[in-house]
Amino acid sequence: MNLREAKSLEIAAKFRLIFDKGVWLVPSQSSSAVYRVSLAPDNSTCTCEDFNLRAEPCKHILAARLVQARDYGGKAPAIDTDVLPKKKTYKQNWPAYDEAQTTEKHRFQILLHDICRGLTEPSRPSKGRHGHTLRDTVFAAAFKVYTTFSSRRFSCDLLDAHTRGYVSRPIPGRKVNSFLEDEALTSVLHDLIVQSSLPLRTVETTFAPDSSGFSTSRFIRWYDEKYGHERSGRDWIKCHVLTGTKTNIVTAVRIEGRDAGHSPQFKPLLEKTAENFSNWSNRSAEPRTSRSRSTAWRGTVATCGRRCLASTSSSARNSWRGTTSGRRSRAPSAWSMRSSGTRSAARPTWR
Repeated sequence: MNLREAKSLEIAAKFRLIFDKGVWLVPSQSSSAVYRVSLAPDNSTCTCEDFNLRAEPCKHILAARLVQARDYGGKAPAIDTDVLPKKKTYKQNWPAYDEAQTTEKHRFQILLHDICRGLTEPSRPSKGRHGHTLRDTVFAAAFKVYTTFSSRRFSCDLLDAHTRGYVSRPIPGRKVNSFLEDEALTSVLHDLIVQSSLPLRTVETTFAPDSSGFSTSRFIRWYDEKYGHERSGRDWIKCHVLTGTKTNIVTAVRIEGRDAGHSPQFKPLLEKTAENFSNWSNRSAEPRTSRSRSTAWRGTVATCGRRCLASTSSSARNSWRGTTSGRRSRAPSAWSMRSSGTRSAARPTWR
């Protein structure tokens, strides 16, 4: 008996399941939500997130089958109640964990200073006041975002960084705000992200796309078509990345607006990673025209000389699609790009 089977027994014993118009209404254990379960011999479905991600029987489907067999007759799912479920646990190396946490801030400054030293300083006018160097500007901007402090509280950290030799001269904390608003730093930061991933190009061969939203201090209003009234909230931007699955290193990144779709970001992220990793083909993907996004992705990956492994669940594949309503989509966990490998029955290779 696994944990899903144990929870299904608990739901069947403690909750009231209602059969209405051909579907079972199964209440949630952790919220007031009610899931709709449709039972079929070979194709039972549920509206819960677990079923949408796995495309396999969830605890709600098992509970509905148990109640159906108990109240209306039939065959109940086979559950071995003699074996208690064990939750999988992971050991933690606490001495190493404590050391990493207590020295993280110092190590971050060392690594940030080291990567900023490779920046090429732009030419300066011979007359007039000289501003801060590009190295100091990037270091201060990245360090402030890392600390999450306000400009005034961040002044002490900048003073300590100058004392240790990470910046060439003292920088006022409030001056960093103008650094963050400088659009010229965007391309510099993109290059530094790629440069930071290069030491691991011989290690990483499998990559996964992902995205996340970052809220801003600006508030916006929008009309909710589903519920028919106006809503308001903080504006946000989307960060689309391609990461290595072994070390979690970010190999390519794109920052877009809140309404930017996920699918259009896949191709440039894949192309950028293929350019900078030695175990990837240097050819960039040719534009492809197709009837579906999946065909376009398949063409992109094929042109880069890679295989694209996708989840067999159609709902998982459909979740990684661009949206225009501002809602965030969920990326399927099975997405990965591999430079070599064999076919898998659970995750067929797209050619």
